[in-house]
Amino acid sequence: MNQPQVPPPGYAPQGYAPQGFGAPTPPPRRSAGLVTGLVVASVLVLALLASTVTFAVLWSGAQGRADDARAELATTQQAAADDAKAEDVAGKYAIGSSTFDYRDLTPWRTAITTGVSPSLKAKLEATAGAMNQLLQPLQWVSKGTDPVAVVTSRSDSTYKVAVFVTVTANNVQATAGRELLTRYDVTLDKAQNWLITDVGGTAGPTK
Repeated sequence: MNQPQVPPPGYAPQGYAPQGFGAPTPPPRRSAGLVTGLVVASVLVLALLASTVTFAVLWSGAQGRADDARAELATTQQAAADDAKAEDVAGKYAIGSSTFDYRDLTPWRTAITTGVSPSLKAKLEATAGAMNQLLQPLQWVSKGTDPVAVVTSRSDSTYKVAVFVTVTANNVQATAGRELLTRYDVTLDKAQNWLITDVGGTAGPTK
């Protein structure tokens, strides 16, 4: 007598399906269009980020160059303004120093001692008396005109200016008058509000 055979575990006859169960559901597939869209979007985002970084770098560099250019321009403009100030102060001083009348030397004394450092003022006041003794006998009248001033050197706050003045002089030795081209070498200190700290000069005929 044949014994019934027990099927092995997991065996199911062909076409058999347990009650309540069916074939396993396969996972949903993404469409090719969706995948392509994600790839394109990623590329666009990366490109945008790269362009943003590049623009930021370029903008920063441009701003830096612009700041440097503005600073250089400001420095140049300030230097030109300082030169102009030094030349103006020195030119006016040279005119005042070269203009006097032996009949009244008070305006001349005021001109040569105004806008100068205390030490230079003391020196000029000490020599004013000697100049009076020289100019009175000669009956000297002098007038300075047409100053031409130029900065010759700069060192920190110290400026040196050469001023050329046309001086018309009359005295007992030159009653018809004569013209002299006088050079004044004026030293100024910007740190002391453009005080004149030293002055010298030479003169020679214009013709």
